[in-house]
Amino acid sequence: MVTRARQSLAVEEVVDPATLAGREFALYGVDNTAFCVRPAGKRARVVYEVREDESDGYRSSLKDVVVVPIANKIFSPRSIAHVCLTEWRDGNWQPHSDLAQACVAARLLQGFRDDTSLDGSFEGWALLDPSGYPWLIFGTSNADDYYPSFVFRWNPKAAP
Repeated sequence: MVTRARQSLAVEEVVDPATLAGREFALYGVDNTAFCVRPAGKRARVVYEVREDESDGYRSSLKDVVVVPIANKIFSPRSIAHVCLTEWRDGNWQPHSDLAQACVAARLLQGFRDDTSLDGSFEGWALLDPSGYPWLIFGTSNADDYYPSFVFRWNPKAAP
């Protein structure tokens, strides 16, 4: 029985972020390029590792997102934020739910400026809280539409 469990953890489960878009999560933090969340209404935490495609020599881009075991990773024992996964594509937010739309609207109303990684050439994802604050941004930015670069930006909010 233990062997079966270990074997199942060894198999990587690739996840399309679009299947998670618009969903609400409790966020437990980041360790290297992995982030830990608990989907709303669920008890178990899930760790997603965002991987860079290193096969392009000196260039890089987002390769994939995989579910990995929580073992040997360090995250907060308590939730540090409630967030929603939101897509950024073609220079605009692509909210996939009413919650995501509310997070994007709050972001715009608060006057948050998107940094240069969120220009028209960036395609990726952000974990936004209800105020619109971007806790985590990941994806691929393309300078001059030909030079890709992997983006994984962790922006923990300062304690009040």
